[in-house]
Amino acid sequence: MEMISSRALVKLAQCKGVVEFCLKEEHYTKVLASYLTAQLQASESDVGAKAPAMARLIWMNGLEGLANFARSSESFRRQLQLPEQQAVGLMPSLERLLSENHLRALNATAVQQCREYAARFVVSMALSHDSRQWVLENGYFRIVAAILRSQNPGFIPPGVRDGAVVICNMVFFRLMELRECLEMMKRDDVISLLRPHRAKMNAANDELFENLEAVVLRGEPPPPEARATQLEWEVLAAGATGRELVPVVCSWEACKEGPETPRGRRFGRCASCQLAYYCSKDHQRLHWRTHKKQCKTGSVDSGSK
Repeated sequence: MEMISSRALVKLAQCKGVVEFCLKEEHYTKVLASYLTAQLQASESDVGAKAPAMARLIWMNGLEGLANFARSSESFRRQLQLPEQQAVGLMPSLERLLSENHLRALNATAVQQCREYAARFVVSMALSHDSRQWVLENGYFRIVAAILRSQNPGFIPPGVRDGAVVICNMVFFRLMELRECLEMMKRDDVISLLRPHRAKMNAANDELFENLEAVVLRGEPPPPEARATQLEWEVLAAGATGRELVPVVCSWEACKEGPETPRGRRFGRCASCQLAYYCSKDHQRLHWRTHKKQCKTGSVDSGSK
């Protein structure tokens, strides 16, 4: 029963609203982070009396759960960075799951799932400003190299790009825009770590390795006009981490403005509940008669951010 409940929670965590509801209190966040991390460590070699199939389900559930909760919850990402979580070896456990010895015991489908869940987890951590430095300093590039190394071309249909590699590649485009990340990659000689896998990186994104190498050696990010906007990055990140990005529209039902666009202005949110979006102050006021029944505040003058 515990395993069934855990699977249900992990699947429901694909929705950000469910994640926010589950992690309303810090205590729940701590318990869930510890539980999923413990599941991640349950490999077929150390589960005692458990059958191999059940052991695989346990650690795969933990990996998928980490990926789903990390992409949607800042409090969850922060919890994973605390000393007590690091003490149980979260990142080393992930590296072990991606090792040749461990993957050799899995069928092709399980290998692909393991690689993609691992990629979604570390990418969610790397794309979030609150966890980027932590994950980059605690084995991110080694895990990406393990994902690249474990690619099985025979399992990928001709003409189809490897999803796990595409996910990891997308982060490099983001890291190339951040000077401090370029300095870190140059200091840790990340290019040498990735060079054996250049063909796999380039197969998913043409000449990515060469572009990354040039930018790291130069130490200068691309000019601002060549970079993506924040909303464009949100769209790309949603696709890479497996989350459906719901278009942001004005909460006033009669609004004709349409949704936010990547290059357009951003909508404001109700400063109290943070749930209702508005294209203008006028529409926020017009919607107040309806919104006040659900909002935490008692006055429309709370404004929007």
